[in-house]
Amino acid sequence: LLGRVRFMNECIKECFPTDCTQLVILGAGYDMSAYCFQDILNKAKVFEVDHPSTQTDKLTKIKMNIENSPNNISYVPVDFEKDDLEESLIARGYVPSEKTLFIWEGVTYYLEKKSVRQTLQFVVENSGSGSKLAFDYYPPEIVDGTSKDKLGKSMYELVKKIGEPYKFGINVKDIDGLLREHRFSHIQKYSSIDIRNLYFHGDNKKRKVSDLWNFVCATT
Repeated sequence: LLGRVRFMNECIKECFPTDCTQLVILGAGYDMSAYCFQDILNKAKVFEVDHPSTQTDKLTKIKMNIENSPNNISYVPVDFEKDDLEESLIARGYVPSEKTLFIWEGVTYYLEKKSVRQTLQFVVENSGSGSKLAFDYYPPEIVDGTSKDKLGKSMYELVKKIGEPYKFGINVKDIDGLLREHRFSHIQKYSSIDIRNLYFHGDNKKRKVSDLWNFVCATT
């Protein structure tokens, strides 16, 4: 999870303040990137997209704990399985023609394949040329419960027990095809081991990193 957050943070630092003008965080949850990186995001438009109930809870906590919130953040309540993402974003000031970075962290595996495809298509059709999408994903065996990995089995049982089962998984060898089908290019893939080698050095060099996650950054 630390590696996942670092990967997304590095994507933000690569794109701002000079490359992109908009940041869209899909399924933002309690992500605080828009606050932590204000030094490079202060001239960008930031859109946090999340389920209405989660977003309401987050905003309540922010009001209780943060005195001066950045004024460049727009909160966009969306149920990915039901609501129109394009309509919701544009209503909050999103400009489809601008170069944008989309962060999609910890979300794909909770969506139906149809919703994953719809989101990919939305990004391609509603962002300026050269925009980027960064996300993480699981292989199918984590999603269907057939993984032999102890942590994978535990995670499968946990999300099933709390009523939010995994729904979407895809193999590393198939992610290129899915993204190219939706007209993405410059597809950069990273395994958990790649992430460890990139970011865990010094005292953290021998830190154990689960190999369940896979990461990708692709360009429109």
